[in-house]
Amino acid sequence: MHQARTLRSTEDFRLIDKFVAAMRRGHYAPRTIARYRCCLMQTARSLKRGLGALRREDVPIVTRRVFGRTTCARRMARVTLHTWLKFVGRFGPSGHLAPWQTWLDDYAGFMEADRGVSSITRYQYLRVARRYLRWQFRAKPAVWRRVRCADIWRYAAKLRRDGYSPRSLNSELCILRQFLRFVHLRGRCSPLLADVVPTFSERGRSPRCDVASEEERRRLLASFDHRTAVGRRDRAMAVCMAELGLRRVEVVRLRLSSIDWERASITVPAAKGGRGRVLPLPSHVASALRDYMQIRPPTDHDFLFVGIDTLAGRAVTTATVSAAMWRACQRCHLKQAGPHRLRHNFATRLMRHGANLKEIADLLGHRLLKTTNIYTHAGVEDVVVARDEHDLVQEVDIVPVAGAERTEGRQLGVVYFRSKQHAFAF
Repeated sequence: MHQARTLRSTEDFRLIDKFVAAMRRGHYAPRTIARYRCCLMQTARSLKRGLGALRREDVPIVTRRVFGRTTCARRMARVTLHTWLKFVGRFGPSGHLAPWQTWLDDYAGFMEADRGVSSITRYQYLRVARRYLRWQFRAKPAVWRRVRCADIWRYAAKLRRDGYSPRSLNSELCILRQFLRFVHLRGRCSPLLADVVPTFSERGRSPRCDVASEEERRRLLASFDHRTAVGRRDRAMAVCMAELGLRRVEVVRLRLSSIDWERASITVPAAKGGRGRVLPLPSHVASALRDYMQIRPPTDHDFLFVGIDTLAGRAVTTATVSAAMWRACQRCHLKQAGPHRLRHNFATRLMRHGANLKEIADLLGHRLLKTTNIYTHAGVEDVVVARDEHDLVQEVDIVPVAGAERTEGRQLGVVYFRSKQHAFAF
């Protein structure tokens, strides 16, 4: 028996070596490869049947037994084992599917085919729907005629006891409301179930995030190291978000063909809501992009931003953008609120320079003005300036600045503002 276990361990070690070689070919960081290998070796020694018998449904039990109750260690082990199962070709659907899983599959198809929802939004909606179905029906089939309004209220109260903030709770319940409307659309439940989903009061809480100030924005953009290739790339991504108002996913999806150097414009690919747009390319943004293009590694990918050291030549992810902004915030000792603060700062600067909500919505790619209203932040100093310079605000008109053609600017979506004292072009 000991000899058979030794043979299985030897076979596991051979597969682990092949797995490590595949990770190196995929340009994984050496530190990540070492962590994955250590996790697999520890798991192989703890399993009597070895890694060859590991299945997807066994991962939660193995991680809990081998790595204890430490959440961080279990999360790392779960990711490692899932990557391993994909490598050996055994990362198929779990054999123990809940009886209500068909509702999630149908809802996913409905959101993709009928609503055109992005993959990120579908993932969030399905996660909320799965959490509710698991609480409501557990391991039994979904019988919607037995669901009462009191069940919805008890579920909302349970989420509140779990420590959800009012804002997060309302977001979760809004998604649940959409799912229940889908169930009613299929004729399986009463419309009252969606109508009785409560909304919690957010009194005393601002629905807007803490927007970065002008000083913080300048400090953030100046914190990147121009002497390194990673610093140039990260600064170019930050400039795109701070000066063009792009989302993280839009920065990731930019391609080399998106930039029109002759017309000084950039085509933003469709992201949320499937709405792309064309924005002007200011000179300082173009300068940052050219500075990055000089050190961009050669690759077959058409994506604008690619990996430099880690995953060299492969397109960056939204996690890469977030990590770069977090590191910049730490260097500047700024309050860490995520890269989306730069997008809020961009909208606020447009508002302070005289742009109305419709123009800001066009530049941000919003379909609804009420969404744009969340992005505009007026401080006390803005109210004082509006009161003292009322005559100046009344005389602001939207005309092209000197040397720019009005028709060309409108085709590119360029917004020009000129008052008695200043001229702005975004």
